[in-house]
Amino acid sequence: MRTRTFAGAVTAGVALTLLHVTPAVAAAGDIDTSFSSNGKEKVDAASGAVDVAIQSNGKIVAVGSDGTKMVVVRLTTNGTLDTAFSGDGVLHVGFGNGGESEASGVAIVDSDIVVVGTHFPDSSTGDVKMAVARIDSDGTLDDTFSSDGKELFDLSGDTRGGDVAVQSNGRIVCVGRDGHDLLVVRFLSDGTPDPSFDGDGSITTSFTDDVEGMAVAIDPGTQEILAGATHVVSGQTEDFVIARYTTTGTLDDTWSDDGKRTAQTTSEGGLQSLVVDSSSRVVAVGSTESSSHGFQFVVRRFDNDGTSDDSWSDDGVVQAGFKRGGESADDFAFDVVLQSNGKVLVAGTSLDGDREFAVMRFTTDGHLDHGFGGSDGAVLTSFNQQAGANALDIDDSNGRIVVVGNAIKDDLSLDGMELARYLGS
Repeated sequence: MRTRTFAGAVTAGVALTLLHVTPAVAAAGDIDTSFSSNGKEKVDAASGAVDVAIQSNGKIVAVGSDGTKMVVVRLTTNGTLDTAFSGDGVLHVGFGNGGESEASGVAIVDSDIVVVGTHFPDSSTGDVKMAVARIDSDGTLDDTFSSDGKELFDLSGDTRGGDVAVQSNGRIVCVGRDGHDLLVVRFLSDGTPDPSFDGDGSITTSFTDDVEGMAVAIDPGTQEILAGATHVVSGQTEDFVIARYTTTGTLDDTWSDDGKRTAQTTSEGGLQSLVVDSSSRVVAVGSTESSSHGFQFVVRRFDNDGTSDDSWSDDGVVQAGFKRGGESADDFAFDVVLQSNGKVLVAGTSLDGDREFAVMRFTTDGHLDHGFGGSDGAVLTSFNQQAGANALDIDDSNGRIVVVGNAIKDDLSLDGMELARYLGS
């Protein structure tokens, strides 16, 4: 990891000067050198990694695609491919009928792995379908799920998967879009749509403009479902869109009066991920464009009724970015997780001529955490080539943070999965 000087990170409209001091001892945000040889690992089995989940035994599951099939990779706790998984640590999952299958999200249910994505037909006349696979811990498809471990779900002929989460009863909740609308589907453990969820296992929700379902989270107290989306207006992603559903699949009208909440950003912003805390507050992340600072991470927190939480950075929203060599970088947030102490970790990509992993940590009241990243509250990580982070997860057993994303060639084509692990105390 290169040592950088970070200056001009912006939070709640106030400029903060952050001076990087290299810590003398290992500290939160440092690269974990017990992972692989230097805290980083590249896997060439897929073009990139779009999501990650850590199993209870600390093994790391990353998902992506190879241009034709979903790719599921499992690494041991020390960063090597796990040969107890599919023989070589890599499983390719296709959905037949030609075409291409792309992964977009992963979750752990018991010791199994659930992957959601989209299957595209091999002709313009076929249907685009949400694709879901359930995989046993040994890397074989679970034939108790839809008889062969795979399920295709379609409503309108253009049905896409975006993310997946698991409720405490083991039911699998997938979010995506159907046509122009936000889609939530709940599956039973055998892969059939759950009839106790809105009658047929799925619900679509319309907004003023087209939306793209990006993220799903389960309220740990109520087990209600939070689905996050971004508006798509004239080809640009804008605004944070969040819907809250009861456990039976109806919009929860205690959330923003009608179960739906839209929070505006600037053009080409939009929600990428969300999480729910133990007080039913929603933390959502994405990016927004500033005329003076370029693109920045934006982190919003909503109270349990859908209103902006003013105890988070005074007005419910914080923006933060990197400034290097006197110039603002463009910074894009793609994922968020909560630590057990309530602190908020956000990962994404920083672009300043090249691309690097970017991770920030915020305190419970929405300020950059100066106990992370050598007092900065943020870290940048470079690799042997350009790399952009897409997702992160925390190992509950030790608090270590795993971030995954794409290796990127100079021509900007994708060149494999990149992973990095950080200390997270």
